[in-house]
Amino acid sequence: MTFIKMIFTISFVFSFYTSVYANSEDLFSDTIPLYAIQAKDTNNHTDTTMLRSKKVNINFSLLPQELSETNTTIFLNLFDDVKYPFMITKIEHSSLSNTTTWSGNIKGDKGSNVVISVTNNVAIGSIHTGTNKIYNIEYIQNHMHQIEEVNTSMQPPMLDPIIPQETEEDSLNHLHRSLPTEGKSADAANAFNIMYVYTTAARKTVGGTNAMQSLINSMVSYINTSFSNSHMNIRVHLVQTIEVAYPTDYPGLNSKKKFLKSLERFKGKHEGYMDNIHTIRNQYKADLVQLLVANKGGLGRGYIMSKPSHHFESSAFSIVSISYKSFYSRVASVHEFGHNMGVSHDRITDHNHNKGSFAYSHGYLNANGGHGKGFSTIMAYSQNCPIAKQCPRINYWSTPTLTYYHTPIGIPKGNSQAADAKRTILNNANIVANFRSGAHPSKTTWVTGRYHNNEDRNKTLYISGAQKLKVKIKGHTERGYDYVYIYNAHGQLIKMLDGNINKTFILTGSSIKARLKTDYSVVASGVTVSITKIK
Repeated sequence: MTFIKMIFTISFVFSFYTSVYANSEDLFSDTIPLYAIQAKDTNNHTDTTMLRSKKVNINFSLLPQELSETNTTIFLNLFDDVKYPFMITKIEHSSLSNTTTWSGNIKGDKGSNVVISVTNNVAIGSIHTGTNKIYNIEYIQNHMHQIEEVNTSMQPPMLDPIIPQETEEDSLNHLHRSLPTEGKSADAANAFNIMYVYTTAARKTVGGTNAMQSLINSMVSYINTSFSNSHMNIRVHLVQTIEVAYPTDYPGLNSKKKFLKSLERFKGKHEGYMDNIHTIRNQYKADLVQLLVANKGGLGRGYIMSKPSHHFESSAFSIVSISYKSFYSRVASVHEFGHNMGVSHDRITDHNHNKGSFAYSHGYLNANGGHGKGFSTIMAYSQNCPIAKQCPRINYWSTPTLTYYHTPIGIPKGNSQAADAKRTILNNANIVANFRSGAHPSKTTWVTGRYHNNEDRNKTLYISGAQKLKVKIKGHTERGYDYVYIYNAHGQLIKMLDGNINKTFILTGSSIKARLKTDYSVVASGVTVSITKIK
């Protein structure tokens, strides 16, 4: 018994000194070897999908909380020989799940992408360098996380998209459904509502509900970054996440067939498994819906809108496995949504056949361009690169209007090898945005209520499709002590108010962040913050 106590004491002291004397600018600190061994689970060094790993504690206090603190740099000390300066360019707060997401790039590395999402001190993230080094931040258990260097030569299998076959029921439904006409409520073509559904097995595999919410929000951020990278005025809005108790046992089916069967049951309305999802989709007006499963039968698969039509709404479904590393799940999520929006793979993968909405609806792969290393866009298969391991994926939609290290990332319309996913999505945007329409409120409000000393509350207010907002703040705080801050969608501080407040102003964009910060002062009635869409 004494010997065991001695080990615990030494372990605790060593852990204390490791944490205290870690570089104060570094995001991670190592855990001690004994504790790391005790915490091992299915993610361990024998996993061929990663080259190495280590268990860490995260210094969450280094991650800036204010939207105005973008362009902050923190250091990602991943391994003893790997340390990157992370330039934070975007901070997003999700009131749906109490998740904050930090995204940006490695300072000085144009082709890099970094995203870290945190829900109640549970983090999920990835670091992807311009030289195709990939590192994941995964949650293990008991507040412990793991850094993993991904083995990029072991990429999981992607599957061909499915061209849906219209059923008799679909045909009858489509007689009564059409795109909203003038005078009806049509959603703006720059906002797509998305909903994620995850199985109980997927939630357990990723590390719990908080880990799942972090993963989903990192996916949303990655998708929106792809649009901004590609200079597209489009944004996805997460309207809901749902857990389903879906069975994992399929007698007589291998992993791949189970994976494909899950997508079929997810889309179906009378399968007897996830039929209620269609009601929930209608309730939250989700244009696109994706199922997250724990299955290694494939990384992802989705239905493809081969003919641009609102009739495709009944097939706007896809499936992604979270059993692979979170980076690949993130990449697969945006890829499968790309199929729903009408984009097919690169021409090598498609054998020059066209499954997409238009002749140019392809991803693009270039083995010779891009800093001499080549690249592959979102819808391309980097595995098809003629030069092995030389076509890292970049988070861009193919387009001839942009370059990557002076090399165009697409081929223009009219060329026999045309590849322009950006044009495809923009052409189909009005269709996709109105698979479900009329869900977005024209006004949303936050009422703080009475507050107490030393509080710090915040709320993101969002109206999908809005381009201009009327912002109104009314109420009372103690002047000189308690303040209301209003930030725009880019994290810039617009207003700082206190005392008797009655302020109305116009702001460009579709969202604001409102913050109430109080000092050691008297209790006051608080404020009401509202935004109204200006048509």
